[in-house]
Amino acid sequence: MQLAELLKDHPKLSKAVEVMLDHPEMQVGEKVYPGWPDDVLLPFGVWMAIEKSYHPDAADFTIADRAGALAAVGTWRYSKGVYRLDKALYDAIVQTDLPDTIPMGVFRRLPDWCPYIELPEPIEDVHGYYVYLDYEYRSEAWELRIYPDSDKPWRMTVPLELTDGAMVKDSIFAHRHDDPEQIIDPFMKLFIGAEKNAEESGFDIMGAIAKTIEVPLKILLYLCSDEPEIDDSREPGVSPGYTRPKKAKGGYRLFEPSKVRTWEVGRSISRTLSAAIRATGGHKSPHIRRAHWHGYWTGQRGGDRKFIYHWLPPTAVAIDQLEERVDDQA
Repeated sequence: MQLAELLKDHPKLSKAVEVMLDHPEMQVGEKVYPGWPDDVLLPFGVWMAIEKSYHPDAADFTIADRAGALAAVGTWRYSKGVYRLDKALYDAIVQTDLPDTIPMGVFRRLPDWCPYIELPEPIEDVHGYYVYLDYEYRSEAWELRIYPDSDKPWRMTVPLELTDGAMVKDSIFAHRHDDPEQIIDPFMKLFIGAEKNAEESGFDIMGAIAKTIEVPLKILLYLCSDEPEIDDSREPGVSPGYTRPKKAKGGYRLFEPSKVRTWEVGRSISRTLSAAIRATGGHKSPHIRRAHWHGYWTGQRGGDRKFIYHWLPPTAVAIDQLEERVDDQA
């Protein structure tokens, strides 16, 4: 429905996307930037320019607000992936605390252009989240952008700079705005329904935003892990991926999938975790180990050595003894 409405309001959107893919050069002031990374469909600044072409007289903030929906749904259009977590895995991941610092760069490993994370049940009128990557020319910084699919009229995009080791709150609007109040004030209206600045209200707006995106970030930590359990029940063995522009007459074209694809996430793990609730015996109960950092030394003793950190995703622990039982129950 959102895609149909978007295309109705932007009747030449496909052509605009193709033009930008054919001519990715961007000029900011006197400097010309050659393009953007392959994992970004179009930078948010390009979506802003497209939205501005449809509403040339609109205020900048209005354009930014509308471009949030355009960028999210417009990017999702070229993957059409809906990620549906099995309930037991969803509960286990959501109940796991986020670490104090997150290696934000891990979020560059999205399974497709713009995963839509479907919630088992709405969270304060939010049904799910569109998540996609952005790249800022001037600072050469990567961003993760989260756009809630909500019943509320205000659905602000939350951008997170992907700086490894940064706190989530520190990553929000890390580099884009010299005056954060220009963006924070609209969030104040979204959260408390009052047009006050953050200082006057005493409301921790950054904390509220961080809390709002806590669930999608936890789920993304799993989706971006080395071996997430993602499956299409109708086509077993098929995995999500990026569709790439193809050479066509007159330039490059990016063809959208013909239908929405629903990816089942964590079905086997969820069955095992559900069985664990009924499990008895002296063995360690199966559970989800929290995502965490693991560090170790490399190199020969007494020689040149280096201490390396690795991020370990949420993993199922002590489940082998239950697998046969689960299979018997299936």
